[in-house]
Amino acid sequence: MSLSDNELRGGAAIQQLHWLAAGQVDSAGLLRAYEAAIARDNGRLNAFLALADDAAQQAAASDARRRANTIGRLDGLVVAVKDNLDVAGLPTTAGLPARRARVAAADASAVARLRAAGAVMPGGLANTISAIGAPFLWSPQSSRDARRPSRSGTPNPPGNRTAGASGAR
Repeated sequence: MSLSDNELRGGAAIQQLHWLAAGQVDSAGLLRAYEAAIARDNGRLNAFLALADDAAQQAAASDARRRANTIGRLDGLVVAVKDNLDVAGLPTTAGLPARRARVAAADASAVARLRAAGAVMPGGLANTISAIGAPFLWSPQSSRDARRPSRSGTPNPPGNRTAGASGAR
């Protein structure tokens, strides 16, 4: 069974892990599906603040571990986190444009645990300063609502997805 990019991106994490385990897709293929959506839609949605230079190498390493049967619980799964968590090599702005030049030297503990479980980190998702408890203020780096791109992705009513949650779908 061949899976389309839309099917791959639309699958829940547990479904994607099943497809990886069954050999229906490899991590490199899953990453390519997300990278194509990011390239196509990020200019409009501003979901990703920065992309990881080593994402393809992360996916290749995951595929090698899978071939060697030494995988982690999340091996090959593509996971992106908001930029209020440090991801080594990526900016951690917490939604503050003045912090755009602050590049994390090491992963936050939550990110390190995701990586240790085999997750592939394609980049950091844009955030607004409301994530650090400040009143909502829009900035040019705020993500866009995927269904209504004229609106910022946060604050968000219950049940609605921000660009970060659905922008790469």
